[in-house]
Amino acid sequence: MNMSCYYETGTERYYACSMCGSRRILGCIFVNPQEKEVKSMENLEILFAHEANRIAKEKSQNDIKENLKEIEEKIRNTANAGEFSFSLDGTLKKQVKDELVKRGYDVQPYSHYNECGYKISW
Repeated sequence: MNMSCYYETGTERYYACSMCGSRRILGCIFVNPQEKEVKSMENLEILFAHEANRIAKEKSQNDIKENLKEIEEKIRNTANAGEFSFSLDGTLKKQVKDELVKRGYDVQPYSHYNECGYKISW
């Protein structure tokens, strides 16, 4: 089966057509092959990988700090109530767990039926 694309090479629809081109030739689904030429991608604004990496690291660090602040509040409330531990549902990032352990807390995972979490004690 030798079919060629309905669209002229270099048009937007030629590049957007997922049914033919250099892929499996099944025929195009669009009916109007008259499209403007695809413009150069030189003016395309997209993050460089190092910028995306920096943004992701900043977000991760902010999430860790926020998580530690929330846990600190729970620790203070629990200690003020005369208790020595509390349970935290969900998961902890390794950096959060490591920081708690570094500060002398015992952080133990638990699993009960379909629920998992951590017990933090001092």
